[in-house]
Amino acid sequence: GEGVDLPSADALVYARGEKAEVSLMQNAYRICTAVPGKTDALLVDFADRHHRKLKQHSHQRLDVYYREPTFDVTVGQSVDEFVPWISGGERREF
Repeated sequence: GEGVDLPSADALVYARGEKAEVSLMQNAYRICTAVPGKTDALLVDFADRHHRKLKQHSHQRLDVYYREPTFDVTVGQSVDEFVPWISGGERREF
């Protein structure tokens, strides 16, 4: 909810079926701006492709991410692409 900061969090798994832009941005910026000088965080947003309405919401959230100029958006195809980041190893773009 509103007013929550996650200063030590480097990642957020967003597994909600909503599309509300304001709450989406609040949640995303919590992992990015809670600590001065922090420049890197990972937001994983699962796209639901099994229900028409939830699929639509996923597309709407993706549009919000693309419109936000501070985000570097990459659409991954496999969970294996996160392994270098999660393990603390060398990061790579996917």
